[in-house]
Amino acid sequence: MKETIPKEEIRDYSSIKRIQSIDLVKGLAIILIVLCHTSGHWFDSDWIFLHGILYMWLDVFGPSLFIFLSSLSVVFSLTKKKSKLPQSVIRNRIISRGLLIMLVGSLYTIASNMIFLPGLTFPFNLWGWNILVFIGASQIFAYYALKISQPGRIFIGFIILTFSPQLNIIFTELILLERGIDPAIWWIQMGVDPMTTAPQLITANADLNSFASIVYFLLYSPTPHAPPFPWISICFISSIWGEWLAEAMQKSTAKAYKNFLKRIIEWGFFFVLIGIFFGYELMNVESARVEYINIPLWEIANQQPITYFPGVFRFLIHGQASNTIYLMGMALLILAIFFYLVDIKRSSNNFFIMLIYYGKTSLSLFLIHYLCFFLFPASLNIIWGVFLILGYVALLGFTMYLWIEFGNGVGSPEWIIIQMGRIGTRVEDKSKEAIEKYKIEHKKNPNE
Repeated sequence: MKETIPKEEIRDYSSIKRIQSIDLVKGLAIILIVLCHTSGHWFDSDWIFLHGILYMWLDVFGPSLFIFLSSLSVVFSLTKKKSKLPQSVIRNRIISRGLLIMLVGSLYTIASNMIFLPGLTFPFNLWGWNILVFIGASQIFAYYALKISQPGRIFIGFIILTFSPQLNIIFTELILLERGIDPAIWWIQMGVDPMTTAPQLITANADLNSFASIVYFLLYSPTPHAPPFPWISICFISSIWGEWLAEAMQKSTAKAYKNFLKRIIEWGFFFVLIGIFFGYELMNVESARVEYINIPLWEIANQQPITYFPGVFRFLIHGQASNTIYLMGMALLILAIFFYLVDIKRSSNNFFIMLIYYGKTSLSLFLIHYLCFFLFPASLNIIWGVFLILGYVALLGFTMYLWIEFGNGVGSPEWIIIQMGRIGTRVEDKSKEAIEKYKIEHKKNPNE
């Protein structure tokens, strides 16, 4: 009797050119980011505690997820193009795109500092490690990470994870000691608000008069939402999964896809458990003030008597090794869920289509979602807040739809990056043509 092979084992995925689940996860993430950011500006004093709780636990959809997906996508794209384009062309396109995203992020830094941190003076308000700046940098890091073996990347990533918190504390204490301030009680000696964080205090309105202060300013900046340490570790480690994904795409079989899914689920659970195991300690303002974190969320969450948190788990605090490991694990599990539903099972519905559309325009949505924060400052209760925030998310998506469908997206961040990338490609092509022309002419007239 002839053995039959289940249909799911012979399904052909060779027609798939783009991993839809990556765009879908980006879309879900940008919607939750808008929800969290907007709630912090619009909820009144009775309901702002929900913002603190949501932000702490939904941070898995924040900077780390975008950095993870960006690095994974770059490696996946590079692996696919290796045999189709010269290495120099691939390198130049990656670097130029990364620098362009960093430029857009720097413009965002200047604008946001002028609005949210007006106390920052020139030139300190020009620089900041926000999510866009680091996504641009992560694309360049991911390219060079591929030149290192997979065990080497894991080793480098975990070295960065291990020493990043200590590196931050060393620089912070060194700078404070240079100024004659006791690191243990610096907020008391300097007479600042106890909610002030070290990076803003050290770099804002201060002279960069020592090597330590210059390095600290470059590495952490006054607004270190996504500083190189420890976030760069994500680029090294996630590049491995980008290669695995490319391998599955090249084989284009159900078995290859399911093997990839199994591997990311196993690593996802492993990283989450490791992060929680090494990060279950509770931290508060006093024990975590000198680190680049969003510890004020703890006090925001405790503003109502119906909730009380004795502290924030270390694995929820940015800059901690356990936090970065936990976030990478959650990113893998989130990707696994939608990779199974969208790319393996081929599930499709209006909700998924909407999320994919939001994901493809996530850069523009991130930049424009701040424009209407001034409408309902600290004035909405839970009913009006949820209604208006969801309406705002829908309005942002509709705005991008009109912008793209009727305006061809002209002027949007994605459009600017694409156009500048095309200019760079044309300049590169013309330079190559000029060089080739010179070589031909030089062969004809070697004495010239």
